[in-house]
Amino acid sequence: MACGAPDEPLLDRVVAHSLEVTHSSVGLIGLLARARDHLDLVAACRVSASMGGACAWALPRVIPVRGNLIGAVVERGRSKTSDDAGADPDGTEPGIRPPLRTFLGVPLRLEGVLIGVLAVANKRCRYTAADEHLLTAFADHAAVAVDNTRLRRRQRDADDSRRRLHRQLLVVTETERRCIAADIHDDVMQKLTAVELRLQRLRARLPKGPERLLLEDVSAMVAQTDDALRLLLFDLRPPALDLPGGLSSAIRTRLQMLERDTGIRGELREAPGEDVPPRTARTVFRLLREGLINAATHSGARHVLVVLDRRDGGLLARIDDDGCGFSVAAAEASPGHLGLTLARERTDLAGGWFRLESEIGAGTTVEFWLPVDAG
Repeated sequence: MACGAPDEPLLDRVVAHSLEVTHSSVGLIGLLARARDHLDLVAACRVSASMGGACAWALPRVIPVRGNLIGAVVERGRSKTSDDAGADPDGTEPGIRPPLRTFLGVPLRLEGVLIGVLAVANKRCRYTAADEHLLTAFADHAAVAVDNTRLRRRQRDADDSRRRLHRQLLVVTETERRCIAADIHDDVMQKLTAVELRLQRLRARLPKGPERLLLEDVSAMVAQTDDALRLLLFDLRPPALDLPGGLSSAIRTRLQMLERDTGIRGELREAPGEDVPPRTARTVFRLLREGLINAATHSGARHVLVVLDRRDGGLLARIDDDGCGFSVAAAEASPGHLGLTLARERTDLAGGWFRLESEIGAGTTVEFWLPVDAG
């Protein structure tokens, strides 16, 4: 049995089984086009010469609805049988070689709507009512397979559109991040540095006393602001992310900043593997950053573990902390936890998944997976 499968292997199997049960030499499935003026060939099988059948069948990819036996099934909306296809008044089949001798075609219906034709031909004797009954049963299976194929195609199209949207969003957000980071560095940071220098000169002129203590408090506040802005600059665009091995380097630097600012000890464990593409690395870093901020702000943790592992064609990332934990259901139902929602939406949009586990008194685990081309 030789099958030429333009579209769906399952449909080819339906045609192949139809040939076996009806003892036919050639069979096909054509689906009605949107304009309903022709059928598109989506599956076809023939009996090979080694099995005693004819060879070198030529089948058209497009079959008109009018002027042929297959189209007659569509026009009439019911089965069509012919004991002499060459002399049948409904016409011969365009583009089919060798010519058909006997023919049986039944409509494919989905929820009562005709969507195509399942046809077999060139049985050594005439087709019977039993053949028609069997072929109709196969047509019902084929209609379900067609529907499943269309659903999968729509899902693939939706996934492709989602990934394109995610890439576009990443391009826009990364461009904005670069602009904001440049503005902060070139304007705000420079002005803050100038303020610090002037405060130092002023402090050197003041004698010890209340005024100098007040000035030192202001200087300390300026220094804290400087540190906060530098952290913001790093989070907006870590320089290492565009370099080989940059994700690991950026995470280690972020963990060092976390320990410096909060006292929470951070650890990174990663499985050996190829470098993560920069687009994926940026998405992973943003999600990990959100998890680390939550751990620093809410958990009361003393230790945070970040794990990176290649799995299932993508990157699995996890954050474990030894903090106080919380009720996930209560947190998701209450306002003020937009970060969790955004993290889940970001992973979904990138074609991955997101999981959050926590119990009061037992710490928190944030885990997500992204395909390596996410973004």
